[in-house]
Amino acid sequence: MDPTGNSPAIRLNADLDLAAATPLKDGLAEAMTKEPGVIVDASSVERLTTPCAQVLVAAALMLSKQGGGLIVRNPSEPFVSAFSDLGLNAVILQWLDKK
Repeated sequence: MDPTGNSPAIRLNADLDLAAATPLKDGLAEAMTKEPGVIVDASSVERLTTPCAQVLVAAALMLSKQGGGLIVRNPSEPFVSAFSDLGLNAVILQWLDKK
């Protein structure tokens, strides 16, 4: 199941560093209790560090196990570059909003 128009949407902060990992995890966990799909707006991301990338990957895996999914809309260049630097191009391609 893919996220729908009813899926919760989370707008990511510009700076997703270590300090942002726990609030990001908490926000995703809350959204996941409402629907099995979550939409993430990554247009404002200026910096994404490994801990926040790990949180996003873990959330996507949990959502997938629950029959849902994670969709990333409007990923900024720094967002895409961070995943590329981590060797996670294939992962991010699965999340991109195809609309």
